[in-house]
Amino acid sequence: MDAAAADGAGGWSDANVNSAEAAAAAADDKRESKSSSSLAKGANKSLPPLGYNMGHGNQKRVLENQFNTKKKRYITIKRDIDDKKKSWFAVFEELLQLRDKILACGAKDPGKLEDVLPPPLPWNPAAGGGRSNGAAADELEVARARAQDEPLPHPKPSANDQAPLTGQLKAIASNVTEAALAFCNEVLDKRAEIYFWLANMKSPSQDALSFAEEISNQLEVYQADSNAYGEQLERIRGEQQARLSELLGQLEALLAEQASLRKERDDYKYRAQSAAEEIEQLTRELRQEKEKGLKLRSKLREQEASASKSEEKLEKTREQLRQLELQLQERQNSMKNKVKELSKLEKSRELALGRVDKQKEAVEQRLAKLKEDFEFKETEAKTIISEYKKQVEQLEAQIATEKSSRQEIDKNFDDLKKRYNQLEDKCKQLLDSNDIRKEPIAIPGRAAIF
Repeated sequence: MDAAAADGAGGWSDANVNSAEAAAAAADDKRESKSSSSLAKGANKSLPPLGYNMGHGNQKRVLENQFNTKKKRYITIKRDIDDKKKSWFAVFEELLQLRDKILACGAKDPGKLEDVLPPPLPWNPAAGGGRSNGAAADELEVARARAQDEPLPHPKPSANDQAPLTGQLKAIASNVTEAALAFCNEVLDKRAEIYFWLANMKSPSQDALSFAEEISNQLEVYQADSNAYGEQLERIRGEQQARLSELLGQLEALLAEQASLRKERDDYKYRAQSAAEEIEQLTRELRQEKEKGLKLRSKLREQEASASKSEEKLEKTREQLRQLELQLQERQNSMKNKVKELSKLEKSRELALGRVDKQKEAVEQRLAKLKEDFEFKETEAKTIISEYKKQVEQLEAQIATEKSSRQEIDKNFDDLKKRYNQLEDKCKQLLDSNDIRKEPIAIPGRAAIF
């Protein structure tokens, strides 16, 4: 920014030198003719200052270099983190497998792994099964695409989508500049004509009357030309004001589009909060099912201790187990349906966020073009663009908050899957224990009980 400001200041100093030289030339011309001097000054005032675009170009190059440096550093850090995540997922998968084997052998639970959970990744319930090394790699690829704001289902917008707007703005700027330059060239041509007439003017000693008459006629012609130039200057000023008003109208339309995008983003945020509440409800239901499973296990132990009492009680217990199995199956089916619905909602939310990101990028590109073409012509346009940049930063901060909430939702999904697997393992253990009870039990002094 400092380099750009220095270049801009250098450009203005060159313009001041040119203005000083023009003023000196006008002072020399004043000795010859007052009217030609005033026209030359008017032409010099109508010319735009030079050097501003040079400073703006240097600023642009500095910002591009900073962007490329930061991008390379980000890619290096991101690659290291991805490699560490892969090994993290592999070790965590081994821990899960070892814990399942320990529980399958009937040993004591070595402990929960909630404190060492890896960071949440997108999970597709339709794929089935646990995480493997290949699935984790695929999920890391999806995470990379999301981190770079590159939604997979939608292609990137083409730069030609904004060609009509930028072409119209360039045409307006070119017309404004060409009209001013044409007027200045015409005034300078008239000034050269005056110099030529004064240089070839006859001596008044030859014919004083005809000479005075010629001067009077020529002054009338110059006065008429001066009036015509004044009218032409007013007309050019009016055209420039009309074109600037048109540009302001386009800026207002872009601001209205930004407000619409903000409203749509708030709607998506509300939907994400609703999905988080539904996931929390499912978590509570899973916890309740787990408690029921523990109670059921204690009841089964009591039934095993009192299995010798009667065949009738054993049949009743088996009937209760069948009912519990049916209820558990129904719970599992309903849970699967809810998980599928939540997965569809997550996909639709990701697609909507992708559309919002693309529309935001399009708005930023349009504002950047407007700033490059018209920043040096209107101070009010600078203020409007700076305010709009602040609003875009706020929008990005809110989107970052939305991404963090989405990560929390993914983490809850992983917890839900883990608890579902635990509940399924416990159900299998219950079924195994039920098969064991079907074997005959020998009691001293009595017949064998089945």
